[in-house]
Amino acid sequence: MFKFALSVAIIALGLMAGQFLRRKTRHRPGDEKRAAAAVTTFQRAALLGINPLVTASAFWGLGSASRGLTALPLLGLFALVLGGAGGLALSAVLRHDPKKAGAAFVSASFTNIGNFGGLICFVFFGEGSYAYVSLYKLFEEAYYYLAGYPAAKWFGSRGETSAEPTRPGTKGFLSNLMALVKDPYIAAYATAIALGLALRGLGIPRPAFLSSLNALLIPLSSLFLVVSVGFRMRFSAVGAYRNKFAAVPAAVTAAAALAGLRGEDMAFRVVVVLSAMPPAFNSLIPPAIYGLDQDLANSCWLFCTGALALVIPALLVAVG
Repeated sequence: MFKFALSVAIIALGLMAGQFLRRKTRHRPGDEKRAAAAVTTFQRAALLGINPLVTASAFWGLGSASRGLTALPLLGLFALVLGGAGGLALSAVLRHDPKKAGAAFVSASFTNIGNFGGLICFVFFGEGSYAYVSLYKLFEEAYYYLAGYPAAKWFGSRGETSAEPTRPGTKGFLSNLMALVKDPYIAAYATAIALGLALRGLGIPRPAFLSSLNALLIPLSSLFLVVSVGFRMRFSAVGAYRNKFAAVPAAVTAAAALAGLRGEDMAFRVVVVLSAMPPAFNSLIPPAIYGLDQDLANSCWLFCTGALALVIPALLVAVG
């Protein structure tokens, strides 16, 4: 019960704090600009400061690799792709237009592995699980840049009656690839993994105090990121769209078992938790910039995030 309450409390308090800050400043342009700058600072502090430090520390203290551990990045990628395919399948059944289909695709595919999933894994399993979370999400940003965003753009172009629909070509792919290489967040994340593995490979003992430090830093990072989500979130038309698949967690969990991860492994339990996470805040960005259905995207995000109140205790039972 304490683990459930702690996870929900951090997420709920972060979202409420972000919304409170936005509502207090939205009619005062100067204050709103300063609040947005402060929220962005918190976000960067988490993504460029706290998370790389925790990631490096987690890989430094990673225990002996369990069987099938190298499959974690592929399992994470499989979950993202399968979610997108499920969203498109549901859109086909509901006969969505391209703008709704594109929004359904990103909502089902872009998953909140880091902000919510990383926090829940930490609360359930401790600091050692963070290395497994990092491995699981290794291809996340690459998928977003090289597949998710181009697909969303294509759906947006199909919904424009004044323009001929175009598919993402080589030029767009190369542009996204260069953006991926230059992204400071990805560079910080990759550097942290490499540093942690190097320290572990050299046999340098990890200081004991890092466990206690990470126990504070991981919830703090999640709180910073969730506040930024709450600040930028706009509530609208929640009741219209309420579809979320159980197929993704079931399929990814089965794939993890086939890959050699056992039910008692922490890595297996991390996969179970992360595969059941709701849409990421990133799922709200492509609809805004490519003209997709923002009401659908916002509604999916809000409904599925709210459903965590039921999902978290179910996961706690499932993973023991």
